[in-house]
Amino acid sequence: MNPKLKSVLQYLVTIAITGVLVWLSLRGIKAGDGQDTADLIWSVWAKSNKIYLVLMAAILMTSHVFRAERWRMFARASGNRGTLTNSFLSVMVGYLVNLAIPARRRKYRVAIIFSSWRKLPSKFRLEQWW
Repeated sequence: MNPKLKSVLQYLVTIAITGVLVWLSLRGIKAGDGQDTADLIWSVWAKSNKIYLVLMAAILMTSHVFRAERWRMFARASGNRGTLTNSFLSVMVGYLVNLAIPARRRKYRVAIIFSSWRKLPSKFRLEQWW
């Protein structure tokens, strides 16, 4: 398959899955008489205090960056190099995997993704797993 077509299809499938999941999560919201559900959601969003959302997002992203740096230090201790971007993206994919597969599988998935992006040996994967 053409790599560009494959990439476009992956994005389209991801957007479709996101749309279905958003619809599933919002379909049970009941608006009052004469009010549209979308208007209800928008009015609640407009009234919300976004300072707390920004603060929590900053704290969360800082936590993820620290965890990514820890993975990068693991790779460096094994004699391999990795970038903070690759380790950060590996951690984020690990969180997504954790939604589907519980517990320690995420740690193994992060090691697999990080080592495959940086072309690290499989020894690195096993060291991080155990």
